[in-house]
Amino acid sequence: MALKTGASTVALAGDYAYVGDWSVGVQVIDVSNPENPSPAGAYRYHIGSFDAVTVAGNHAYALNGGALQAINIMNPASPSYAGEYRPDGYATRARISGGFAHLLVSNQQGARYETIDVSNPALLRKVGATEIASSSDYWWSGLEISGDYGY
Repeated sequence: MALKTGASTVALAGDYAYVGDWSVGVQVIDVSNPENPSPAGAYRYHIGSFDAVTVAGNHAYALNGGALQAINIMNPASPSYAGEYRPDGYATRARISGGFAHLLVSNQQGARYETIDVSNPALLRKVGATEIASSSDYWWSGLEISGDYGY
């Protein structure tokens, strides 16, 4: 199976792979038969591209730099917009854990770690933040969550 050009990230959930794509948005691939993966649906975004995707429950969360978007994936054939959060800066990574999204955000003042409440995907909201670098020279590219800690 050929993907559109610009596939940059993938998240697996059940029988589906959610592929962040620079030209399409998020492609949904049915991987129930590993020898014959097939397109199942797509969420098209009209501005920018998705360079990070993670899945939690019935939602995929995708970063396009300027926003964290919640995408309803209850019907993988027809994913739909659920809500979004726009940080003050460029979000480079996201992880979902325990009803919260953990973001790395960079701007001209430096870099921040932000915690976003995703319990209601239609109303994503920041509940905490801390500065992790005071210079715009830092561009954070990795984030993992383990228990109560982010690394």
